[in-house]
Amino acid sequence: MANGMYYICIALYSPFLSAFFSSRGMSAGQIGILAAVAPVASLLIQPIWARISDRSGKRRIVIQILCIGCAAALLLFTRSFTFTTIFLSLVAYGFFFCAMLPLTDALVVHTAQEQGVRFSLIRLCGTLSYAAVVFPVGFLIKGNYNLLFYMNALCCLFTVYIYLHFKSTDHVPEKEPGTGEKLWRKHQKMTKAGPLFHSKEIVGVLILAFGMQLGLMFNGSFMGVYLLQKGHDASILGVLNCISALSEVPILLFSDKLMKKFSATQLLFLSVFASITRLLLTSSGLIPLIMIGQMLQGPSYMVCYMTCVLFISRNVDEDRISEGQGVLTFVQAGLGAITGNLLGGFLAEHFGIQMSYYCMAGFLTLLTLIVFVMNRMHAREVRED
Repeated sequence: MANGMYYICIALYSPFLSAFFSSRGMSAGQIGILAAVAPVASLLIQPIWARISDRSGKRRIVIQILCIGCAAALLLFTRSFTFTTIFLSLVAYGFFFCAMLPLTDALVVHTAQEQGVRFSLIRLCGTLSYAAVVFPVGFLIKGNYNLLFYMNALCCLFTVYIYLHFKSTDHVPEKEPGTGEKLWRKHQKMTKAGPLFHSKEIVGVLILAFGMQLGLMFNGSFMGVYLLQKGHDASILGVLNCISALSEVPILLFSDKLMKKFSATQLLFLSVFASITRLLLTSSGLIPLIMIGQMLQGPSYMVCYMTCVLFISRNVDEDRISEGQGVLTFVQAGLGAITGNLLGGFLAEHFGIQMSYYCMAGFLTLLTLIVFVMNRMHAREVRED
């Protein structure tokens, strides 16, 4: 239920945010800047909350504090009508919400391990919860975005109640080591220093992960604005985001089989091709084609995400897995998300949203060709050796 509530809160916020910005009179450039606030917060603020959680050993209490903070920050949006006030509201909300996912996953994964439940099935419940909520909400709110923020605030407070009855026990932090032990651990870390990744293919993997996130964030930030320009309302956003969420279900159910049957490189090229196709279909502005594009959310984003996570876990030392995954998070949630929003805002401001979709698709195609050439050169070097 905790995992499901997180994605319900996402469904009551993210899909309609760009439409909210547009309804407040924000330009494409301003929307790009506003959409970049969340990934910046994730990079700068999330580690602080993670440190507080690890040091205290009270993840449930920290998450409850975050939920209360989110509920209060969401109410600020109802009184925000200018770029400055919306920006400050986003900063306040991002300060609390940026740490929700990693801390929620930490607790849920621990509970799943205790009870012998596959995490992918729990993640599937989150996807289904998102789809079940985002579909009717689009019809319910119409143009009344304040209702969206009120409902989201109530969900955050209900999440606090859920964690009061959460069965998993908080972790107990290890005792602070003495000075001698600290020096020994530092020595061990220094002697283990070396290349983080075992395979040179990681460069291509990270480039494709960056490109995927760039296209994903651009589409998420500007599709709502684009549809409003075409004369549609928030109801169609609910339908389209429901379709994209449901497209992840088959990937989550059969991800293990996909990873065994195809190589990481094959899956990544497939996912990027799906992302490029999705951008081109959405650029048409035609609802039937955009619906088909939304069906590619699973084959594009989810395949890329799971492939990257698995590839990194197999190509770093066991005691450096968190460090390796941190690099992926930095590239995707950091560089990819920020660049996608800022670059997308600049392109949309100067060339229009439709042309921006073409530019993003072309950029992803260029990145794919670069990685393809890199892989061919690497394969040739291996054969010569």
